[in-house]
Amino acid sequence: MNLTLAKQILQAVEAEPDGCFKVDGRKMRHEAKLMQEAGWLKLTRANGTRSAIMARVTETGHRVSRLFRDDSVTQRLHDAIMPRRASAISR
Repeated sequence: MNLTLAKQILQAVEAEPDGCFKVDGRKMRHEAKLMQEAGWLKLTRANGTRSAIMARVTETGHRVSRLFRDDSVTQRLHDAIMPRRASAISR
């Protein structure tokens, strides 16, 4: 999961007055689907269309979003999840 993009998506959904955000673009849709699998988002099709996806944040997603508000926590999560570069490992 791309934590930077996930953070942006969570913030965008939470910023919507009705709590519903249209997910556009292939990368964002892919990330949103991963976030749904993790329990952070609830995705639905917009007005019965095949391509438009609407996202709402789950309670778990709100908790994760609160963690993302602290940049040091975001960085620690990123460091823990992302594999280290081969050059850093061989040192």
